[in-house]
Amino acid sequence: MVQGRKPKPTGTKKRTGNPGKRPLNDREPQYESGVPACPKWLSKDAKAVWKSLGPKLAERGLLTEADAAVFTTYCETYARYKAACAGITKEGLLRDGRKSPYVLIVETAAKQLVSIAAEFGLSPSSRSRVKASGGPTTVDPLTEILTRRGNLNN
Repeated sequence: MVQGRKPKPTGTKKRTGNPGKRPLNDREPQYESGVPACPKWLSKDAKAVWKSLGPKLAERGLLTEADAAVFTTYCETYARYKAACAGITKEGLLRDGRKSPYVLIVETAAKQLVSIAAEFGLSPSSRSRVKASGGPTTVDPLTEILTRRGNLNN
């Protein structure tokens, strides 16, 4: 297993001026952002996450067709987490004097969710490391054009 920091995507390095001055990967796969088709077999709760979160991630360039399997895993894991939390609420933390099996499911799913969420910039710390494209912007389009042409100094 490879250890250490995950490499930054080439697009991110280019947008930030390649501060490390390391060679750029000009053969890195590029995929068009968009929401993949939601698998029909997903649970109801997983589909709800897909429909709610998918467009937001795609709008910012963080979800592509190539990410379908990872995003599917995130959505279904969230649904499993939610169901296990409901089980704990209904039955309690203990069953027959022992820890409820729901507790293990919640703990495992929570770890998986945090891990996958980081891939999509869905946690506060991972968001600071993701350079999203697209989505809402606070830059005025005219200002952006004039800046590119060198007619405006900020």
